Amino acid sequence: MAIALAPEGFYAVRTRSGTVLETVSADEAVTEAERLVEPLMDVGQAPSRAVPGPSDGDQR
Repeated sequence: MAIALAPEGFYAVRTRSGTVLETVSADEAVTEAERLVEPLMDVGQAPSRAVPGPSDGDQR
């Protein structure tokens, strides 16, 4: 999922299946993205794909 800023000044919420929302409001775009992602956040439904970074003790 991605939120993209179009040259015309609107925000597009896109999923693998296509664009689901176009709006001039960044807040509305984020709210829609959160709504779409929320069902996937249940630990029993989606495996974690998190990659350790500096805040996770990675000392590069």
